[in-house]
Order: sequence, then C-alpha cells, then structure tokens
Amino acid sequence: MLQYKTRQHFDFSGRDCRIWQPTIETVWKRHKLERQNPNKLDVYMFPDGECPAFMVDKKFVIKFYPPWARTSTYVVERTVFELQAYCSDFVKQHVPQMVAASFILEPGSEDEGLVFMDSTWGNVWKWPYIVSTVLTNGSTGEPSEKNPPVTGMFSRWPTRLRDYQEVPLPLPDGAENAAAFVGRWMRCYHDDMVSTQPHVHSRMLRLKEMSEVDAKNWNVWTSFESFIMKQRRNLNFLQEYIGALSPKLLEQLESYVPRDARQLYSKRATKSSGARNADPVFLHGDLNDDHLLMMKRPGEEHWTARGVIDFGDSMVGDRHFDFVALHISTFRSQKRLLKIFLENYVGAKPDVESPILWPTRKNEFSHVCMCYTLMHRQDAMRTVLQFQSELFRVETMQQLESNLWDVDSDIIKIDSIPA
Repeated sequence: MLQYKTRQHFDFSGRDCRIWQPTIETVWKRHKLERQNPNKLDVYMFPDGECPAFMVDKKFVIKFYPPWARTSTYVVERTVFELQAYCSDFVKQHVPQMVAASFILEPGSEDEGLVFMDSTWGNVWKWPYIVSTVLTNGSTGEPSEKNPPVTGMFSRWPTRLRDYQEVPLPLPDGAENAAAFVGRWMRCYHDDMVSTQPHVHSRMLRLKEMSEVDAKNWNVWTSFESFIMKQRRNLNFLQEYIGALSPKLLEQLESYVPRDARQLYSKRATKSSGARNADPVFLHGDLNDDHLLMMKRPGEEHWTARGVIDFGDSMVGDRHFDFVALHISTFRSQKRLLKIFLENYVGAKPDVESPILWPTRKNEFSHVCMCYTLMHRQDAMRTVLQFQSELFRVETMQQLESNLWDVDSDIIKIDSIPA
C-alpha cells in the first residue's frame, strides 16, 4: 500500500482488499483490537472516496489518510473525534467513536499527528490512520443480532443517502425525516462545540502551523478567515470555471459578495441580537449526501436518518457555512426540506435564543448563505446546476438567492432566459 503516491495510481490498482489486508492485520495486532476470527479479519473496502477506508468484522472502520489528500485531513478529523468526547449524548450517539489512531510508519510518534505534517515529515509520508466504531441501528450498544450494524441497499455498509437517492429527483421517502434529524443534530453539535471553547481553543492552538498567519495574531477565527478571504479573491475565476452563472450574473458578483468576506459574520456581532450569532463553531464542513447515513429496521416502512460521518473538512467558523453542502447536495436545493431543517435547528433548543439569522432576518440569512454557496470549496454551484438548472433562469443575483435560500418565496423563472 505504501507505493501509492497519487490518487490516479490508487484508483487504477489500489482498490483491492487483498492489497490492504496485511496492513490492516498489523494494525489490529498493534492495538490488540477485538476480532471475530483469530485467523483472518473480515474486511470490506468501501468502493469510493478519496481516502482508503474499510469495514472490519462489521464492527469497526479503519480509514487511511494518503499523501494525495489535504495534509490537514487526518489532523482535523482526529481533533474532531477528541472534541466529541465533550459533546452531549445525543450528538455522540449519532457519530462514530474513535478507537485508535497512529501511523503505519513510525507508530510510536502518535503525538506528531497534532502538528502540520508537511513541515515535520519531510519527504516521507507516514500513512496515518484512524480506527472508529460502526454506527448501529440502536442508539447505543455493540452490534448484535438484535442491534445490527446500520444496513440498507448494501448489506455490509451503513447506507448513505446517495446510495439510493434517485437522480435528479425525487428524494427518498425518508427525506423529511432526514431534514428534521439533521436540524436537531447540527444545532446540538454546534452549540456543544461553542460550550467547550476552552477545549476547542487548546486543540486548535496545536494546529496553528496550518495557517500562514503569525502565531501571535492567531485566534479561533484565523483558519476560517484565511479560507474565506482566499475563496473571495478567487471568486470570479472559480465561477467562470464552474460555468453555472450566465455572463450577466457573473458581472454582478463583485457588487453582490462583500469584498471583505469577513463582513458576512463579523457584522452580526455588533447588532442588537448580541454576539451569540457570530460565535465560531466547529463545522462539519461538508455534510453532503455522502456523509449522512440512513437505516431501515426490519419491519419498518420508511428510511430514517441514523448518523453523520467524515469530519475531514471540519474547521472553526460561521455556522451558516455548514448549511450550504446540506441544502445544495443532500436536499437537492429543495426549500421545503431546508425549511424543515431550519425549524428543527431552531426548535431543538426552544428555550435558547436562536443563533442563526432566521426567521427574523430572512433576507440577511439568504444573502449570507448565497455568498457562502458561491465561495464553497466543493463547487456547490455546479451541484445546483446539475440537479436544479431551472433555478438559474433569472436576471439578478438577488433572484438566484431567493430561488435557493428564501424558504417562503416562490421560484422565480424568467422564460426569456435560455436554459
């Protein structure tokens, strides 16, 4: 496995369990992990994804972090696993739990996983990995006949929404349930992370080398600020490359998106609602339909949402950024699902003032989310074009914003504009 240096090489010849089985056996012996068969582990390789990942004995998942992935992915995901220990039971019941983490090369250097890899490793990639639990159909407990691993279209892998979602529409019968679940889960996740700021801060300080900003100027907003300002500088080039916007809409980008993208979150702290809605939170970063797990228990008619996986794109930032991949990819830009999500996000803690810009300032909410859609790292506009191309039949960015993010407005469609 160590011979794979590029994603292309891995895709061509590395998606074979037999190649990885000896390495996984070594990991299991190193950490003395439970096994069903003393002679051989039951290993299933997930068929896609940037990082090689495997289900082992239907109880564990091992994920390797390759040299072609962003060097911070392992650092970030391991940090999130550590921080989840401070979250509420509701949050922890719906995410995998970390069992072990180390490196294939130099396994005794676990602590080096908390510094920026390129600056310390030279030309040697140590192949970090994380072993985590498999989510089960029950809220807690080990997999068993009464509490089997989450299953669906594939008998051995927790079913992702993407695995059975028809393209382009409609969404499956559990879409409303999924929207409600994610609303409740994400609100608790965001608020739990805010309430554990000392833990977030101490761990993020160990990641400060990922930023080019001098350490003395570093704060919890530093990484998000650096990311969002870079996306803003490249905005025109990015949208011209994606090709979703008409020339008329492209001309409006400079005036529509604030040149200082920090205004999207910094202004809220000065308004009458107070600074709470500008609190930084630890974002999932990419809650798309690949990272939301569904289940269907025996005898049940409908699919239900079970949990959330893959925190490799996490960062501390504005909670509104987390809504983009969810709405654009998972909900396929359907505003009825967005409305269900927002109602549950707000309603998850009815006695606590909502930290989001909805529903009291819907226009500002729509604008903030539309700007983050344009600057999202996962080419969100291309996804909108793929599944809801009719939303682009507009003349202004404000109309496109309304089509995507105003949950109470009708779809604007100008017939004179070519599709």
